[in-house]
Formats: sequence, C-alpha cells, structure tokens
Amino acid sequence: MKLATKIILQCGVLATAGAIQAAVLAGEVPSTSRIGLPRLLNVPSVPAASTEEFHAPEGTSILPLLNDYEAFVVRLLLTKGHLRAGIEAYESGNDNQALAHLGQPVEVLHDNLDRWVGTPGAEPFEAALGALVAAVHAKAPIDAVTQDLAMALRTLDGAIEKLDVDIRESPTFTMLVTLAVLRAAADEYDLGVSGGRIVDIIEYQDARAFMLEARACAESASGDLMAKNSGAYGILIAEFAALEMALPPAAQFPGTRTTTADLRRAVVRVGLLYDSFK
Repeated sequence: MKLATKIILQCGVLATAGAIQAAVLAGEVPSTSRIGLPRLLNVPSVPAASTEEFHAPEGTSILPLLNDYEAFVVRLLLTKGHLRAGIEAYESGNDNQALAHLGQPVEVLHDNLDRWVGTPGAEPFEAALGALVAAVHAKAPIDAVTQDLAMALRTLDGAIEKLDVDIRESPTFTMLVTLAVLRAAADEYDLGVSGGRIVDIIEYQDARAFMLEARACAESASGDLMAKNSGAYGILIAEFAALEMALPPAAQFPGTRTTTADLRRAVVRVGLLYDSFK
C-alpha cells in the first residue's frame, strides 16, 4: 500500500467507500522516494526513532509512516510551522505563547534533526533557533526578531536545498510532504478544538501554522505542479483556501462547527489528488 494511502487511511475519517477504494487502487509511490535515499542524498543512514518518540513532541502520529528522508523534510516544515506560529503570537503581543512555539524546535526538534542528518548542514540549527528564542525572551523589537526569524528560516531552507534536487522538487514528493504536514495540522486541531471552541490555544495555533506551511510547500512548487496537472493544482489551492477560512488566527476565532472529522476529510481529498501529479 502506498504511503499516501496509509496517511489517508490512518486519519480515521468518514470517507466514502469509493474514495477509499480509489486511494487503495492507486499506484505506488515512486521507488526513488523509498529505499536507498541516504546514499543518494549523501545523508548517513541512522536508526529511526521509536513511534513513541515521534508521537510525543508533535501530538501527531504521522512521522512513523515516513522513511528518514521524508520525515527529515517534514520535520523541517513542522519546525517552520512552529516559527510561523511563534512570530504571529509575538506580533500579537503574546510573548508566552510565542516562546511556547519558538522554544519547541530548540528543545525537541533540533536533537532529532541533528541526529538524523549528521552533516555540517545541521550545525546552524541550534544557534539560529537559539538566537531567535533569546530575542523573544529579551522582548526585542519586532524588527530585530524578524531578522532572527529570517536567519532561522534560511538555515532550514538551506538544509532542504542540500538534498537531492530531482527528488525534493518532484511533484509526487511535494504532494507527499504537503499531505503529511496537513495531516499533522488535523492532529493538532483535534487537540486544540472541542465543541466548536478553542480548548488549547497552543495546539490550535500549531494546527493553523502547519496548515499554512503545507500550503506554502505546495505553492512553492506551483510551477512543477501546474505543469503536471493544472486542474488538480487549482483544486488543491481551493482546498487550502477553504482551510484557511476554517482556521483563522486565534484572536479571530468566532467559534465554529468545523470538526476534526471535517479536516480529516480535507486530508483525504488532498490525498486523492496525489496520483494527479505523478
């Protein structure tokens, strides 16, 4: 069973039988995104972390489904999501919320990234993320914090750019990691929202940031995705536009009938677009 199908099936969504059957009958993920990636990428093979280790930091069960390469890129995108949530909170004057988001990559994600990659490309993470956290701790002006944020984002993007260009820029890989990050957003929403209201603002902010990061990932590859299937890309962006309306900034959250099941249905719909980009 292909990985995109596993992501869909493990969402626990209420999808139609026809949609699930279509996912199951779809082709396999290209072999270039599976075995032997560490050699292709000049990234050493390392032991995979346990399911419990992956699950605990993010409140998501998506990472155990991925191989080292896929999980590494998803980790980077989740880290960027935390930074996105942190800076949005800081701009709103919520310093404690900002630190909760910005500190998590320093305390949790960096160790895993560094252990996985084991290359010079991992070295800047701790310094760049640490500088950003220090600036927020010091209540630095937003302009200074934004500069530190830009530096941290450059280190993350630089690590991705070290990886094999033919793989990381392939439409199928873009869709796979987009789907994984979107699934993480649904997991966080499940923790953050209950009964139409926010019950854990940090988890809700994570959900929103991860959704936006998934959209940014897809939009950054818009040329290649549109070249493969412009119609499917239009549907994909329409799904994200609807999700952005469903997950506004926390301060604008009016109470909603959007449920975790609704978001998981969106994950299914995005997953079923996967084969359109082969």
